[in-house]
Amino acid sequence: MKIIKEKQVMIDGLRISYCENIEEKPEKITLFLHGWGSNKESFTLLFPLRKNIIALDFPAFGKSVGLTKAFNLNNYAVFLEKFIEKIVRDNSQNSKKINIEFIVHSFGGRVLLKYLENKNMKNNNSENINITNIICMGVPFYRNLTKIQKIQINFSKFLHKNKYTNSIKNIITPVFNFLFQNKNSDYNTLDGEVMKKTFQNIVNEDISVYIKNLNKYTNNSANLKLIWGENDEAAPLYYAKNVHKKYSASELCIVVNAGHFPWVDNFEEVKKVF
Repeated sequence: MKIIKEKQVMIDGLRISYCENIEEKPEKITLFLHGWGSNKESFTLLFPLRKNIIALDFPAFGKSVGLTKAFNLNNYAVFLEKFIEKIVRDNSQNSKKINIEFIVHSFGGRVLLKYLENKNMKNNNSENINITNIICMGVPFYRNLTKIQKIQINFSKFLHKNKYTNSIKNIITPVFNFLFQNKNSDYNTLDGEVMKKTFQNIVNEDISVYIKNLNKYTNNSANLKLIWGENDEAAPLYYAKNVHKKYSASELCIVVNAGHFPWVDNFEEVKKVF
Protein backbone atom coordinates (compact mmCIF):
# COMPACT_ATOMS: atom_id res chain seq x y z
CA MET A 1 0.00 0.00 0.00
CA LYS A 2 1.26 3.45 -0.93
CA ILE A 3 1.80 6.03 1.78
CA ILE A 4 -1.25 8.19 2.41
CA LYS A 5 -0.38 11.80 1.63
CA GLU A 6 -1.68 14.71 3.70
CA LYS A 7 -2.70 17.69 1.56
CA GLN A 8 -4.55 20.99 1.72
CA VAL A 9 -6.73 22.89 -0.72
CA MET A 10 -8.54 26.25 -0.66
CA ILE A 11 -12.27 26.10 -1.40
CA ASP A 12 -14.28 29.32 -1.20
CA GLY A 13 -11.62 30.85 1.02
CA LEU A 14 -11.59 27.90 3.42
CA ARG A 15 -8.40 25.92 3.96
CA ILE A 16 -9.42 22.27 3.75
CA SER A 17 -7.34 19.32 4.89
CA TYR A 18 -7.58 15.99 3.11
CA CYS A 19 -5.53 12.88 2.52
CA GLU A 20 -5.19 10.62 -0.48
CA ASN A 21 -3.62 7.42 -1.72
CA ILE A 22 -4.07 7.56 -5.49
CA GLU A 23 -2.54 5.57 -8.30
CA GLU A 24 -1.98 7.27 -11.64
CA LYS A 25 -5.46 8.29 -12.89
CA PRO A 26 -7.52 5.35 -11.55
CA GLU A 27 -10.85 4.23 -12.97
CA LYS A 28 -12.57 4.50 -9.58
CA ILE A 29 -11.97 6.59 -6.47
CA THR A 30 -13.30 5.88 -2.97
CA LEU A 31 -14.29 9.00 -1.07
CA PHE A 32 -14.67 8.87 2.73
CA LEU A 33 -17.00 11.35 4.49
CA HIS A 34 -16.73 11.48 8.27
CA GLY A 35 -19.32 12.10 10.98
CA TRP A 36 -20.12 15.10 13.15
CA GLY A 37 -17.36 15.99 15.59
CA SER A 38 -15.05 13.49 13.90
CA ASN A 39 -12.44 13.72 11.13
CA LYS A 40 -10.81 11.81 8.30
CA GLU A 41 -8.51 9.95 10.70
CA SER A 42 -11.56 8.13 12.07
CA PHE A 43 -11.40 5.92 8.96
CA THR A 44 -7.73 4.94 9.34
CA LEU A 45 -8.56 1.27 9.97
CA LEU A 46 -10.57 1.12 6.74
CA PHE A 47 -8.08 2.80 4.41
CA PRO A 48 -6.07 -0.38 3.69
CA LEU A 49 -9.26 -2.14 2.54
CA ARG A 50 -9.57 0.08 -0.54
CA LYS A 51 -7.34 1.28 -3.35
CA ASN A 52 -7.35 4.89 -4.55
CA ILE A 53 -8.84 6.67 -1.58
CA ILE A 54 -9.53 10.27 -0.68
CA ALA A 55 -10.71 11.38 2.76
CA LEU A 56 -11.45 14.94 3.76
CA ASP A 57 -12.00 17.00 6.88
CA PHE A 58 -15.22 18.96 6.52
CA PRO A 59 -14.97 22.70 7.30
CA ALA A 60 -14.70 23.23 11.08
CA PHE A 61 -13.54 19.65 11.71
CA GLY A 62 -10.20 17.90 11.94
CA LYS A 63 -7.38 19.97 10.45
CA SER A 64 -9.64 22.08 8.24
CA VAL A 65 -10.23 25.73 9.08
CA GLY A 66 -13.07 26.76 11.37
CA LEU A 67 -16.21 28.54 10.25
CA THR A 68 -16.69 32.30 10.47
CA LYS A 69 -20.43 31.99 9.83
CA ALA A 70 -22.94 29.24 10.51
CA PHE A 71 -23.37 26.54 7.87
CA ASN A 72 -26.47 24.56 7.06
CA LEU A 73 -26.67 21.17 5.35
CA ASN A 74 -26.87 22.77 1.92
CA ASN A 75 -23.68 24.74 2.57
CA TYR A 76 -21.87 21.49 3.28
CA ALA A 77 -23.43 19.86 0.21
CA VAL A 78 -22.27 22.72 -2.03
CA PHE A 79 -18.82 22.48 -0.46
CA LEU A 80 -18.75 18.73 -1.22
CA GLU A 81 -19.68 19.40 -4.84
CA LYS A 82 -16.80 21.84 -5.21
CA PHE A 83 -14.37 19.47 -3.50
CA ILE A 84 -15.33 16.66 -5.87
CA GLU A 85 -14.95 18.88 -8.91
CA LYS A 86 -11.62 20.26 -7.76
CA ILE A 87 -9.89 17.25 -6.16
CA VAL A 88 -11.64 14.03 -7.17
CA ARG A 89 -11.98 14.98 -10.82
CA ASP A 90 -8.31 15.95 -11.07
CA ASN A 91 -7.34 12.47 -9.89
CA SER A 92 -9.79 10.59 -12.09
CA GLN A 93 -8.83 8.69 -15.24
CA ASN A 94 -11.78 10.12 -17.13
CA SER A 95 -12.18 13.86 -16.64
CA LYS A 96 -15.71 13.75 -18.05
CA LYS A 97 -17.12 10.85 -16.04
CA ILE A 98 -15.99 10.15 -12.47
CA ASN A 99 -16.53 6.72 -10.93
CA ILE A 100 -16.92 7.21 -7.18
CA GLU A 101 -17.58 4.89 -4.28
CA PHE A 102 -18.82 6.80 -1.23
CA ILE A 103 -18.14 5.51 2.27
CA VAL A 104 -20.02 7.71 4.70
CA HIS A 105 -20.52 7.81 8.43
CA SER A 106 -23.28 9.63 10.33
CA PHE A 107 -23.25 13.35 9.42
CA GLY A 108 -21.20 12.55 6.29
CA GLY A 109 -24.14 10.53 5.01
CA ARG A 110 -26.52 13.42 5.55
CA VAL A 111 -24.23 15.70 3.55
CA LEU A 112 -24.03 13.12 0.77
CA LEU A 113 -27.81 12.76 0.52
CA LYS A 114 -28.24 16.53 0.33
CA TYR A 115 -25.52 16.75 -2.31
CA LEU A 116 -27.18 14.04 -4.40
CA GLU A 117 -30.58 15.67 -4.01
CA ASN A 118 -29.12 18.95 -5.28
CA LYS A 119 -27.71 17.11 -8.29
CA ASN A 120 -31.09 15.53 -8.87
CA MET A 121 -32.88 18.90 -8.69
CA LYS A 122 -30.46 20.25 -11.29
CA ASN A 123 -31.22 17.23 -13.50
CA ASN A 124 -27.52 16.54 -13.93
CA ASN A 125 -27.01 13.66 -11.51
CA SER A 126 -25.87 11.29 -14.25
CA GLU A 127 -23.90 13.73 -16.40
CA ASN A 128 -20.50 13.50 -14.79
CA ILE A 129 -20.63 11.13 -11.83
CA ASN A 130 -21.15 7.40 -11.79
CA ILE A 131 -21.78 6.17 -8.26
CA THR A 132 -20.47 2.64 -8.15
CA ASN A 133 -21.34 2.02 -4.52
CA ILE A 134 -22.53 3.74 -1.35
CA ILE A 135 -21.65 2.31 2.04
CA CYS A 136 -23.56 3.95 4.89
CA MET A 137 -22.61 3.51 8.53
CA GLY A 138 -24.70 5.00 11.33
CA VAL A 139 -26.36 7.68 9.20
CA PRO A 140 -29.22 9.55 10.98
CA PHE A 141 -31.57 9.20 8.02
CA TYR A 142 -34.50 10.46 10.07
CA ARG A 143 -34.77 13.56 12.20
CA ASN A 144 -35.08 12.35 15.75
CA LEU A 145 -34.03 15.03 18.21
CA THR A 146 -33.76 13.95 21.81
CA LYS A 147 -35.56 15.96 24.48
CA ILE A 148 -32.20 17.22 25.70
CA GLN A 149 -31.27 18.44 22.20
CA LYS A 150 -34.60 20.24 21.86
CA ILE A 151 -34.23 21.91 25.26
CA GLN A 152 -30.67 23.01 24.63
CA ILE A 153 -31.39 24.31 21.14
CA ASN A 154 -34.44 26.26 22.31
CA PHE A 155 -32.49 27.60 25.28
CA SER A 156 -29.72 28.84 22.99
CA LYS A 157 -32.29 30.52 20.73
CA PHE A 158 -33.92 32.14 23.79
CA LEU A 159 -30.67 33.66 24.99
CA HIS A 160 -29.85 34.97 21.52
CA LYS A 161 -33.34 36.36 20.89
CA ASN A 162 -33.55 38.19 24.20
CA LYS A 163 -30.06 39.64 23.89
CA TYR A 164 -28.96 39.03 27.44
CA THR A 165 -25.75 40.77 28.40
CA ASN A 166 -22.62 38.69 28.07
CA SER A 167 -22.19 38.64 31.84
CA ILE A 168 -25.61 37.02 32.32
CA LYS A 169 -24.98 34.57 29.48
CA ASN A 170 -21.67 33.64 31.04
CA ILE A 171 -23.46 32.75 34.28
CA ILE A 172 -26.51 30.95 32.88
CA THR A 173 -24.89 28.91 30.11
CA PRO A 174 -22.29 27.01 32.23
CA VAL A 175 -24.96 26.17 34.83
CA PHE A 176 -27.29 24.87 32.13
CA ASN A 177 -24.54 22.84 30.47
CA PHE A 178 -23.56 21.36 33.84
CA LEU A 179 -27.11 20.16 34.47
CA PHE A 180 -27.15 18.35 31.14
CA GLN A 181 -23.52 17.27 30.89
CA ASN A 182 -22.92 13.91 29.22
CA LYS A 183 -26.55 13.82 28.03
CA ASN A 184 -25.84 15.45 24.70
CA SER A 185 -22.10 15.37 24.09
CA ASP A 186 -22.33 16.63 20.50
CA TYR A 187 -23.95 19.86 21.64
CA ASN A 188 -22.06 20.32 24.90
CA THR A 189 -18.65 20.17 23.24
CA LEU A 190 -19.43 22.87 20.69
CA ASP A 191 -17.36 26.01 21.00
CA GLY A 192 -18.99 29.32 20.10
CA GLU A 193 -22.28 30.49 18.65
CA VAL A 194 -21.27 29.74 15.05
CA MET A 195 -20.91 26.01 15.69
CA LYS A 196 -23.99 25.88 17.89
CA LYS A 197 -26.05 27.51 15.16
CA THR A 198 -24.50 25.14 12.60
CA PHE A 199 -25.46 22.18 14.76
CA GLN A 200 -29.02 23.48 15.03
CA ASN A 201 -29.23 23.89 11.26
CA ILE A 202 -27.92 20.37 10.64
CA VAL A 203 -30.11 18.45 13.08
CA ASN A 204 -33.24 20.42 12.22
CA GLU A 205 -33.26 19.38 8.56
CA ASP A 206 -35.21 16.20 7.86
CA ILE A 207 -33.39 14.28 5.14
CA SER A 208 -35.81 11.37 5.10
CA VAL A 209 -37.52 13.02 2.11
CA TYR A 210 -34.36 12.40 0.07
CA ILE A 211 -34.26 8.66 0.76
CA LYS A 212 -36.92 8.03 -1.89
CA ASN A 213 -34.33 8.86 -4.55
CA LEU A 214 -31.57 6.59 -3.28
CA ASN A 215 -32.33 4.05 -6.00
CA LYS A 216 -31.86 6.75 -8.62
CA TYR A 217 -28.62 7.96 -7.07
CA THR A 218 -27.03 4.53 -6.98
CA ASN A 219 -28.35 3.44 -10.39
CA ASN A 220 -29.39 0.22 -8.65
CA SER A 221 -30.21 -0.21 -4.96
CA ALA A 222 -27.97 -3.29 -4.99
CA ASN A 223 -25.15 -0.72 -4.93
CA LEU A 224 -26.28 0.42 -1.47
CA LYS A 225 -24.77 -1.26 1.57
CA LEU A 226 -25.79 -0.49 5.15
CA ILE A 227 -23.24 -1.47 7.80
CA TRP A 228 -24.77 -0.84 11.21
CA GLY A 229 -23.80 -1.45 14.82
CA GLU A 230 -26.55 -3.40 16.57
CA ASN A 231 -26.20 -1.11 19.61
CA ASP A 232 -26.01 2.21 17.77
CA GLU A 233 -27.74 4.83 19.93
CA ALA A 234 -26.95 7.89 17.81
CA ALA A 235 -28.59 6.33 14.73
CA PRO A 236 -30.69 3.39 15.94
CA LEU A 237 -30.70 0.19 13.94
CA TYR A 238 -34.29 0.69 12.83
CA TYR A 239 -33.06 3.56 10.63
CA ALA A 240 -31.10 1.08 8.54
CA LYS A 241 -33.90 -1.49 8.61
CA ASN A 242 -36.40 1.06 7.30
CA VAL A 243 -34.14 2.00 4.38
CA HIS A 244 -33.39 -1.65 3.64
CA LYS A 245 -37.12 -2.39 3.61
CA LYS A 246 -37.66 0.31 1.00
CA TYR A 247 -34.79 -1.03 -1.13
CA SER A 248 -34.75 -4.79 -0.70
CA ALA A 249 -31.91 -5.16 -3.21
CA SER A 250 -29.67 -3.25 -0.82
CA GLU A 251 -27.49 -5.12 1.66
CA LEU A 252 -27.92 -4.75 5.40
CA CYS A 253 -25.01 -5.91 7.54
CA ILE A 254 -25.67 -5.81 11.29
CA VAL A 255 -22.45 -5.74 13.31
CA VAL A 256 -22.73 -7.41 16.71
CA ASN A 257 -21.18 -5.86 19.81
CA ALA A 258 -20.86 -2.52 18.02
CA GLY A 259 -22.28 0.95 18.37
CA HIS A 260 -22.08 4.14 16.30
CA PHE A 261 -18.53 3.34 15.07
CA PRO A 262 -18.96 -0.33 14.07
CA TRP A 263 -15.58 -0.62 12.32
CA VAL A 264 -13.86 0.55 15.50
CA ASP A 265 -15.91 -1.59 17.88
CA ASN A 266 -15.74 -4.78 15.82
CA PHE A 267 -13.29 -4.36 12.97
CA GLU A 268 -12.98 -8.03 12.05
CA GLU A 269 -16.73 -8.34 11.46
CA VAL A 270 -16.85 -5.16 9.40
CA LYS A 271 -13.84 -6.28 7.39
CA LYS A 272 -15.75 -9.41 6.31
CA VAL A 273 -18.58 -7.38 4.72
CA PHE A 274 -16.67 -4.29 3.67
